[in-house]
Amino acid sequence: MYIGGKTNTGGNDEIQSRREDGEILNRLIYFSIIHAEECQKLWEKTLGITKEEIEKVIINPDQIVPGDGEVLIVQSKRGNGLLRVPFINERNVIKVLTVYWTSKVEKYWKEETK
Repeated sequence: MYIGGKTNTGGNDEIQSRREDGEILNRLIYFSIIHAEECQKLWEKTLGITKEEIEKVIINPDQIVPGDGEVLIVQSKRGNGLLRVPFINERNVIKVLTVYWTSKVEKYWKEETK
């Protein structure tokens, strides 16, 4: 679990978070391509998903699941679906690749196995 705050750094947001062991992490959240920003704006119009909500999911997701290659996907349940944010973490810079909401919870949600 991460506890964090943000400061604006010229279009991108710097997240300062503290891990449970007390280590402070500074991470820059960067909507790395125009596609990610356009997707966020589209979802804001259709479902009210704000950039701030996406940042909250990145800071404190319900789940982190692997994507292709180096891509990780943070996801949180929202309504009757999932808000998913694929990203790449390069030297404490989180590069958001895209943002989307899906109703296919069963397909993407990973139940914990014991």
